[in-house]
Amino acid sequence: MDIIFNNVSHSYMKGTSLEKKALNQLNISIPSGSFTVVIGKTGSGKSTFIQHVNGLIKPTEGHIKVGQYRLSAKEKRMDMRSLRQDVALLFQYPEHQLFEETVERDICFGPLNFGLSAEEAKVRALESLALVGLPETILGDSPFHLSGGQMRRVAIAGVLASRPKVLLLDEPTASLDPQGSQEIMDMFKEYQRTNGATIILVTHQMEHAVNYADSIIVMNDGEIVLNGDRDQVFGQSAILQSLGLELPDSLRFIKKFANAFSLADVPSYYQRDEVASYIAKYIRSKEG
Repeated sequence: MDIIFNNVSHSYMKGTSLEKKALNQLNISIPSGSFTVVIGKTGSGKSTFIQHVNGLIKPTEGHIKVGQYRLSAKEKRMDMRSLRQDVALLFQYPEHQLFEETVERDICFGPLNFGLSAEEAKVRALESLALVGLPETILGDSPFHLSGGQMRRVAIAGVLASRPKVLLLDEPTASLDPQGSQEIMDMFKEYQRTNGATIILVTHQMEHAVNYADSIIVMNDGEIVLNGDRDQVFGQSAILQSLGLELPDSLRFIKKFANAFSLADVPSYYQRDEVASYIAKYIRSKEG
């Protein structure tokens, strides 16, 4: 599903002395089936931005098109149930969204609520468990008796079981170790690949932008400062630093290496193996 923002602004507590503008005249188009990563400092408007896509927050100005759906301050009647079947939002700690007595009932809740039969919902539950790397033997267990990592995977399985066409992710790997974070991100990428889903990820981790994004949006003070692929965005290091944002670790390292040895025209490497290979090749050239 294509997502288009047309002159979208949003103000919290509009018309009061505490009014705060969180989004300011956003114009952007996100293609169907793409993986977009949104980065920016805390308070830059990232979460407000994605919460507009599933109608959790409505614009105070402008409008948004999500596939066939249109969201604006003037739209009084809207089929939010259908929208949220197609557009799912996963919050920072999705395990806090668990509430049912068993894993099966929790995962099946969404599909049943959206009109699937009990048999169809059970099939979806099994498929989603496999996708998040959990065995079907836990279906009868209480989700609250699982480990923290397993609880998060069950919560994610519950969202994916409804097969959303758009998946909005707000820091879904928060507090996970590097391996767990990569496993979760690989899982979302696989869901995108197999279902043709549009994914928008809000994150502070630049490595996620490097490894998974088709395009990157940089936000500051409710506005889009940069938008493009990783070379276009991370090539603007001065702008990123002025916003208090770091370059990805591998790119920072290769730049420091280039400066230390006065090297010119060093390519922008984003993967550790690329950096290691470049440095090894450089050392061999000096030894020879």
